[in-house]
Amino acid sequence: MNVTLSLWKTAVMTSCLPILLTLVAAAAEPAADREPIGSVLGKTVYRNDIKTGPQGPSLESELHRLFTQPLLQKYVEEHAQEVTPTKEEIAQATTYFQQEHAKRLQNERPALLKEQTELSEQLQSETLSDQDRRNLQLRRQVIEMRLKPPGEQLAHFILDSWKLQKHLYDNYGGGRILWQQAGQEAFDAMHNWLKAQEAAGQFQITDPELRQKFYHYWTTQKHGAFLTDNKERIQKEFLEPPWMKPSILKLQH
Repeated sequence: MNVTLSLWKTAVMTSCLPILLTLVAAAAEPAADREPIGSVLGKTVYRNDIKTGPQGPSLESELHRLFTQPLLQKYVEEHAQEVTPTKEEIAQATTYFQQEHAKRLQNERPALLKEQTELSEQLQSETLSDQDRRNLQLRRQVIEMRLKPPGEQLAHFILDSWKLQKHLYDNYGGGRILWQQAGQEAFDAMHNWLKAQEAAGQFQITDPELRQKFYHYWTTQKHGAFLTDNKERIQKEFLEPPWMKPSILKLQH
């Protein structure tokens, strides 16, 4: 009887061991790491949710991952009809980008095709080192990408961002535009939108230093000539981009 009881206790302890270890680890975790630093859409955000490091993202990037991304996702879902590109818009933009691509390649194509052929011939050599072969293959891939028409993928990438940014611009005060590699940002409108979300209780950052870091992008970071309030440029390149037909733009208003 005692042996049976002992074996039962051992079995219970063994099956519960993973749970016990998890509880012990959680208890051993520094209290500061589990300190709440805010909330977003009703969900508490803790200090150890921030994942930075020597090779990792910056603190500012992590704060926007934790707070801005959920808010933007909710915004896109709520305004899906307005911010989702239509088939007509995608088709128009695709045609424009392909035409522009063809224009750029008029003078470059012969030289690119010649280099592509030379690279293919060099890659047939059996005396190449592994590193030299990788370099040649990479260069050939770059040329192939430059020769290939952009297609709908580029149109989706640009229009998805543009329609969201324009919707923010139209509904949160307009203002300056920030030119980025990935497209234009409704800089002031995004700032106004985030402050409105904060005021409405959609998110809060209770740590003053982290809140300051969160807004640093709009308040103290220098963006140089990429940030502009030039109304003519904003109208021509952001509000009425060349890849969007005037007739389509009218339908959006």
